[in-house]
Amino acid sequence: MKLSASYRLDSDPQHRVVESLCRELLRSRSDRCVFATDWPHTRFSGLDVGPYLEAILDWIEDEDVPLHKVLVENAERLFDAGQASN
Repeated sequence: MKLSASYRLDSDPQHRVVESLCRELLRSRSDRCVFATDWPHTRFSGLDVGPYLEAILDWIEDEDVPLHKVLVENAERLFDAGQASN
């Protein structure tokens, strides 16, 4: 599950439904969650994504999931990026 672009669901970065969905995903399968930006933010030019990013990162930490796991390790496993090519 890609955790990103919560601003597409609500204008409130701390929206309770978005938060509960994110937290439940992290609790149930943190090994399958990856974080990604939603660049180039189509239809959202000029939007300050900082508060949304901070909320998602806070929820990850609050669920005692290592940031490195969601930001790096899960993506490496998903894309086999940690494996050397022959």
